[in-house]
Amino acid sequence: DRLPALQLPTRQMTIRDLIAPGQTTSNAIEFPVQTTRTNNAAPVPEGALKPTSDYRWDMKNFPVRTIAHLVKASRQILDDAPALQSLIDAEMRYGLEFAEEGQFLYGDGTGANLLGIVPQATAYSGAFTLAGETAIDRIRLAMLQSVLALLPVTGTVLHPTDWAKIETLKDGMGRYLVGDPQGQIAPRLWGLP
Repeated sequence: DRLPALQLPTRQMTIRDLIAPGQTTSNAIEFPVQTTRTNNAAPVPEGALKPTSDYRWDMKNFPVRTIAHLVKASRQILDDAPALQSLIDAEMRYGLEFAEEGQFLYGDGTGANLLGIVPQATAYSGAFTLAGETAIDRIRLAMLQSVLALLPVTGTVLHPTDWAKIETLKDGMGRYLVGDPQGQIAPRLWGLP
């Protein structure tokens, strides 16, 4: 008798859900990036000259990158243990997703690496200082920084330890600030995942 395999633990993937995926058959993606916005729109009396605005774009070109790996398994072992093929397939897909998430966040854009979110990010600089600032406050101020830069906020990426610290924050009476420990709360702050 062959029992089901016991596999090593895996991490839940979260970054891809925040990024709109796409497909291409090309080896590069080209797109315009706006570099200038001089908006001189203003009320104009009838017959007066209209102000001129200036908008400019630069073309960016990013090569398509491949994330791949392989594993050796003999034809005989795969024939002898058909479930092994499914296990190997699941492991390999997990490996690709794990590498992809790392690239989405930290890829430095050199060589075969993607250009990730963190290397392109602007350093945190709160618009104002709060007395007794908490991690929840910092996340809200980071969202404000993004909104003030005219960039939409679609979610927050936190290390599991940082989220656990937030979940265990308590008020002066010992009550949890974020949800009920006995309930099911989705990981959301300020209305976003």
